[in-house]
Amino acid sequence: MGEAFLDANDATPTLGEKVSAGWSGAAWMALDHCAPADAAFICASYLAAIETGGPPLSELFGVTVADARFWADIAPVQELVAYGGAALAKLAEANLGIKTRKQLFAALWDGFSTQVRTAVRNWSTEAAA
Repeated sequence: MGEAFLDANDATPTLGEKVSAGWSGAAWMALDHCAPADAAFICASYLAAIETGGPPLSELFGVTVADARFWADIAPVQELVAYGGAALAKLAEANLGIKTRKQLFAALWDGFSTQVRTAVRNWSTEAAA
């Protein structure tokens, strides 16, 4: 997956579309009146949209990613499947922004062979019709 996919505009306001500081109070009021899960999703989506390329989800010094990569490197395949499946199930419920979800999707997609990618594209085209 290319950068165009990850950087595609998903209705995220550009800097040119920012509104005046007076709207910050309205945004706070709106979030305060949302269901907690909705407010969390809105905030996570916004934070993902303004990521600077630093550690994901404001991770301190990259420690979590480094630890995860270390354990993934030495884990037997059955553990990778068990933990990976459990993580994907929890991530499906998580309040993640669209850019973060795209990054996860791209990581999975890149692991598929060309044959499997073609089959998935064909299936999704048929499902959309």
